[in-house]
Order: sequence, then C-alpha cells, then structure tokens
Amino acid sequence: MVYMTIRWYFTYAHNGFLEVLLQLGIFGVAAVALMLFQAAANAFVCVRSQPSAGIDWLVGLVFLTLLYNIDEGTMLFPHSLVSVLFVMTCGGLAMARAQIRDGMPATARAVRTEVEAASHA
Repeated sequence: MVYMTIRWYFTYAHNGFLEVLLQLGIFGVAAVALMLFQAAANAFVCVRSQPSAGIDWLVGLVFLTLLYNIDEGTMLFPHSLVSVLFVMTCGGLAMARAQIRDGMPATARAVRTEVEAASHA
C-alpha cells in the first residue's frame, strides 16, 4: 500500500517494540518486556538503596532506550550502540542490585562462589 502510494519501501518498522514483534513474534516481545521490567525493578532498588551518579547514569540509559525505541527501531540490532548500551546497563543494574542484596562487591561474591565450588569438588 505504501509503495503503491509513494514508491518507497520500508526496510524496518521505525519502532523498536513493533520491530521486535515483527522479527521475533510474541515470545520476542515477552523477552524484551521481561528485560525492561527487570531493569526497571533493579533500577528502583538501586536508586532507593544506594543512590549515586553511576546508578543515575544507568537509570538514564534505561529510559533513553525506552524513549528512543518508540520513535526509532534499534531495539536489539546487533550493531546498534543503543542496544549494546542497554544490555550493558541491564548487567550493571543487576550487579549493583546484587551488591546491595549481599552487602559486598559482586566480584568478591563471584570469587567466594568459585572457592566454595572448588572446595566441594
């Protein structure tokens, strides 16, 4: 219909959430929604428990991803800087929440887990 009217092909949906739906279906949208919900939950806990400039930066990147993908379709493009930053942000928020939960740095917890696993072997 669009091509017949203006003689131009659309190469992608120009909406990140619609693009995920078209490319990966309802399961892809559910996975992205789960990632966004988990990032928002981690951000909420981190902001309430341990506010800092680093946490504020990660929260800002989550909101940037949400807002940017309403108008532009870069959600989960493998070579998109916004996608890479979003995945790194999700990991950073998860690590910060783990630090808050355990009361120690995530790297120290990982080393402790490896030592415990080695001692049980």
